Amino acid sequence: MNDVLVRIVNIAASALESEDRFVLGCLRANRAAYPEGDGGILRINNERYYQFIITRALFSSFEYLVKPEVADHDLIAFYPSSEKWFAVVEMKRWMSPKGKQELPAIRRDVIKLREETRANLRLMLIFSANPEGSTKENIKWLCENLDTTQVLSEGDLYHRVFQTVGSDGQPLEFWVGAFEVEGKA
Repeated sequence: MNDVLVRIVNIAASALESEDRFVLGCLRANRAAYPEGDGGILRINNERYYQFIITRALFSSFEYLVKPEVADHDLIAFYPSSEKWFAVVEMKRWMSPKGKQELPAIRRDVIKLREETRANLRLMLIFSANPEGSTKENIKWLCENLDTTQVLSEGDLYHRVFQTVGSDGQPLEFWVGAFEVEGKA
């Protein structure tokens, strides 16, 4: 497993978990508007929001210069003091009830990454949430159904999980995972 991929996932998961706790606290502090006080980060189930939180966290804890939204990519990491690309990252939210709705967009991003030649490292980062205890099963399903030319197994997708609650109070596991995309041969 690539060390940079692991670092990015760990930074991303820590930042999103911290944001989750902040949102939970805000909702619980404002019982007049949110009497149930439930629902952390999933109350704002928005891909761009998650991308922003991750980019902000990388600014302070990643040794590469990061810029969001460059050349039709979600995030580019540059070598220090250089305009040379080190890594390109695409990020996708995978939250639909059956999981199939977002697959075409994830596939498009994998193809875009595969064709990118300016970076040494190409990463597909995915955000998801599911009932407690089903993360491993969902990751396996995603790897089996992504249908790209790159064969993926569960072991290819490094992930981190944190516990949260949905707006209905149901305990959920939010996870951030990533896999390296092979470049065109």
